[in-house]
Amino acid sequence: MDAHQGDIYWVDIPSDQTQGSEQSGRRPFIVVSRDAVNKTLRTVVVVPMSTNVDQQPPYRILIPVAEITKDVLCTSQLTLSVAKTD
Repeated sequence: MDAHQGDIYWVDIPSDQTQGSEQSGRRPFIVVSRDAVNKTLRTVVVVPMSTNVDQQPPYRILIPVAEITKDVLCTSQLTLSVAKTD
């Protein structure tokens, strides 16, 4: 699979593998690692996304709807989101 910086993937995270306020369930994750790293090291760094954008800390990255590319199979409505870098 070819992952590129900015790509968004849905990931299923079992709730029995999380603790506290860690994300679980089916969640969108955005690829933040550079394409050269993804290709050379075959390692992809991702962060979870959320549509809960109210009162976000400064270290979360706002992602406007206009910047999100909708996959042809996606049936969800796109909304303003944040990348949860914490």
